[in-house]
Formats: sequence, structure tokens, C-alpha cells
Amino acid sequence: MDKQEISNKILTPISAFKYSFPLMIGALGSAILLFIDRIMLAMYSTESMNAVAYASTILMIGQIALITICNSSEVICGYLFIRSRFQEMRKATWQSLWVLVLLTPLLSIGLILIVSKLELDLLAKSYLYLLLGFIWTPAFSAAMSGFFNSQQRSNVYVKSIWLANIFNIVFNGILIFGVSSYIEPMGVKGAAISTIIGYLAQAVYLFINFINENNKSLRIFELSLDTKLIKKYLSLGVPHSLSQIAEFGIWLMFFTFSKWLGPNQITILSYMQTFCFLYMFVLVGIGKSVTILASQYFSSNNISLLPHMLKSFFTIHVVMLLILFLTLLIGKTIMMYFFPLVLFPVLSVFGAVGYLFFEAFRFIYIGVLLAKDDSIQIFINNIFVSFFLLVLPISFSIYFELVLSEHILLSMIITYVAAVSIALQLRARKNFKQFILN
Repeated sequence: MDKQEISNKILTPISAFKYSFPLMIGALGSAILLFIDRIMLAMYSTESMNAVAYASTILMIGQIALITICNSSEVICGYLFIRSRFQEMRKATWQSLWVLVLLTPLLSIGLILIVSKLELDLLAKSYLYLLLGFIWTPAFSAAMSGFFNSQQRSNVYVKSIWLANIFNIVFNGILIFGVSSYIEPMGVKGAAISTIIGYLAQAVYLFINFINENNKSLRIFELSLDTKLIKKYLSLGVPHSLSQIAEFGIWLMFFTFSKWLGPNQITILSYMQTFCFLYMFVLVGIGKSVTILASQYFSSNNISLLPHMLKSFFTIHVVMLLILFLTLLIGKTIMMYFFPLVLFPVLSVFGAVGYLFFEAFRFIYIGVLLAKDDSIQIFINNIFVSFFLLVLPISFSIYFELVLSEHILLSMIITYVAAVSIALQLRARKNFKQFILN
């Protein structure tokens, strides 16, 4: 599918699935990369797994901020690609690396200050401090992948993800458990080194492919700092990254509150979260696709094709969610074997499906708003709605010592994500009208 087909033809559900499928596979690979350490460390010792889980949560604060900002390369390169401004695409990608150079030291210092205030055991600290020096690598890969994804060459991104997984798995086996008398078992430290090797393998692979695109026509001006492009990255990425970090903190608050309520409530939410993780790669793939395609529609002034594109991705979402729902219900016997409290998994399945149904709307309309350079509105909507529908009710319940049932908790979550998706949809529709009038 070339740029002419994208900008001038209606995107059908089949075409939309073909476009987003590689990005879904890439997102699935990213999820596996995040959790492979925990799986193998669980085989080594429970203490090691818990230490890495806690340290990774802290690291995610900095990683989310950098990745979200550098992901803006998909929007910027998408605009330039549809107009055949390939040299400017390369320059825009180089500028994302300048963003990393400027922001990584600040975020690293911030995380070090946060860690200094926390009581961490030695295992968590060793993992955390090793990875802090390479916190920039996932964002580097995100910036590079935006260059290829915007050109419908997501196969480069997918290959890099699975290359990282291969390196990570191989070195995890060697470094965590050791090799006979040659290499001593390193546990958590080995997991950290394996993750770093995986991150670096992905970054090097993408960079080599990017350089091969440039070696015939690379010019010095592409490498020089461009303050206009830097501001563009920050205006697109900073509000969205702050929104994600704030939401991450709110969810942490919600789960802490649920744990305080009792084992039934936290069990329901934990299972629900697990089921949502099974589907999240689909939403990430759809969200990335919408961001890239919407930026190209806006750039080519073919806004009339945007509703058809949105309907196609909604159709894909409904079909995929139905498959997940039926798979979980058909697998009820397996669930009963693993989960002794049968009622909870079934209730969690319905909660997850309800949540994911509206979550897809949010991913899709966030993609549209990012393409329209309206990331501040994403921040405002997420913070405003989460405050009134999650923070205030939780604070009220804690103050009056109210014990909420698992059904009420699930209703709160689904109501929250539905309200956010409606607010984003209304904002996107307003942008459509303004664009048409202009």
C-alpha cells in the first residue's frame, strides 16, 4: 500500500487489518520483552522476581515519558511522507535523537532522586541502577521505528523487536542461571544485563537500517539542532507523556485502594488486568496505525476519508474483542483449573471486555488528536475525568471508610474509560469541523 493509495482511497476493514497487523505483532513483541525477565527470574527465585517487578515500575516513569515524546516521529514523518519530503523525514528523525540527548539526563537525575527517597532492597537497586544508564534505548528505538512505520515499512520495526527478544532470552538463560563452571549465576544483575543487550540490539538494528537510507545523501544540516522541530516534538509529546504518567499514578492509587478493601477486590482487578494485557497489543497496533494514517489524511487534505478509516478500525476491534471474549469463555474449564474461585475470573472477563470496548475508542481518538497536534486536550481530558471519576470517589470512600464491592469497582473503571473516550470523541469531531471550515 503506497502513499497514493492511503491518501486517496477508502480504507476497508481488511486493508486496515493488513496495515495494522505488523504493528500489532511488534507491540506483542514489546510486551514479551517486558515480561520475559520476570518469567525467568521467577524460576530463579521469588525475591528476584519481586525486586525486578518493583524496580521496573519505577523505571517505567522515565521510559514512558521518553518513548511518548519520541513516538511523535510517527506523526511528523507521516506528514512529510505523504508530501514526498523524504529528506526532511530524515532530518526530523535525527532531531528526535537530539530530544533524547536533552531530556535523558534530566529524567535520569529525577529518577535517581526518587529512588533515593524510597526504601529499596539491594536486588531492586542493582537492577535499577544498571538500567538507568540505558533508559534512553527504548525511546531511541521508538524514534527510529517512527521513520519506517510512517512509510508502511513496519516490518523493519517488527524484526527489531523480535531480534531484541532473541538476545534477551538467550542471555537471560546464560546470565541469570550461569553456565556450569564457566559463568556464575548472576540472578537480578544478569537479567538487567540481558535486557540492556536486547535493547541495544534493537537500537543498533534500527539505526543501521536508518543509516543505510541516508548514506547516499546525508547532509550536515540534517544533524544540526533544529529548535523548531525540537519544539514540535515537545508540543506533541510532553502533554501526552504527562497524561500517561499521571494516569499511571492514578491506577497505582486505585490498585492500592483495592488491596486495602480486601482480597476479593484486588483479585478481581488483578485477573481483569491480566486479561486486558492479553489484548493490549491489538489496541497499541490500532492506535499507532490511526496516528500515522490520520496525519497523512490531514496532510493531504483528504479529511473525508477519515470517518471510513475510523469505522474500519472499530470493526477490527469489535471482531478481535469478540474472539478474545469467546476464547476466554470456551476456556472456562482451564480457568477453573488455574483459578480456584471460579466466580472471580468470569466476572473479571466481563469487566475486561467492558473496559477494553471503550478503551479502543480512547486509543483511536487519541491517535486522531495526536495527528491534529492536539495533545494538550488529551492531557486535560484524562486528568479531568480521572480526577472526578476515580480520585474523588476513592478519596471519599477512604475518608468515610466505605467498603466497595468488586462490582462497584469494575463499574467505576468502565465508567471512567467510557467518559474519557466520549470526551475525546467530542474533541475530535470538533477538530473535523474546524479542519473542514479552514
